[in-house]
Amino acid sequence: LSYNRLNGSIPDRIDGLLRLSHLILAHNNLEGEVPVQLCGLNQLQLLDLSDNKLHGLIPPCFDNTALHERRVLSLLSGIDLSCNKLIGDIPPQIGNLTRIQTLNLSHNNLTGTILSTFTNLRHIESLDLYHNKLNGKIPCQLVELNALVVFSVAYNNLSGKIPEMTTQFATFNESNYKGNPFLCGLPLPICRSPVTMLEASTSNEGDDNLIDMDCFFNTFTTSYVIVIFGIVIILYVNPYWRRRWFYLVEMWIASCYYFVVDNLIPIRFCH
Repeated sequence: LSYNRLNGSIPDRIDGLLRLSHLILAHNNLEGEVPVQLCGLNQLQLLDLSDNKLHGLIPPCFDNTALHERRVLSLLSGIDLSCNKLIGDIPPQIGNLTRIQTLNLSHNNLTGTILSTFTNLRHIESLDLYHNKLNGKIPCQLVELNALVVFSVAYNNLSGKIPEMTTQFATFNESNYKGNPFLCGLPLPICRSPVTMLEASTSNEGDDNLIDMDCFFNTFTTSYVIVIFGIVIILYVNPYWRRRWFYLVEMWIASCYYFVVDNLIPIRFCH
């Protein structure tokens, strides 16, 4: 039913379609939350709800555990929830979908970290987390996903060192990671400051200032005090420069006085 003008929400009674293997409702105007009743479709192989107006959390039911004495979503090989308004963390249960080949959660408002349980997805070929608000590090264990062909975490708030360029990760370039200013490591710039990267991974607040203002003011004040003490010591030790200094101060005071008298004090005419 994709590419129509369907609106409203996905009905809760959809769990009655027990033999449904493909549910494709992409490119409509559907609203509401992703119904948890989808967990009861134990024959479902493909779920595509992309490009709608769905909001709320991703149901934490994508699991291989029993529900009403049935194993749910154990056949699911493709999930596309991209281009919606989903929020919250990625449910860790997604890591239990061992048959998954495609997972697209891009263009949402998902937060939290990239799950280390993704390493269980041995058959995954496409993992797209593009344009969310994910933070923390990219798990280095993802290099174990030997079937991975498409991978994007661009435009998030990720930080730290990216996984080593081995196996499938050797085929990924800078475009797969762009939009994460605190990521480093090949093919991005080399990680130079471990302290900075640690602070970036523990704080999600964006900071556009390239100068540490506290450090700047401390350095400026110290330099200013040192210069003043240097001038005082030179004047104390060298009588010639001391006389010259007092002469310049006297000339400066006189110049200021006559400037004020000639320019700022109103002229009074005698009658």
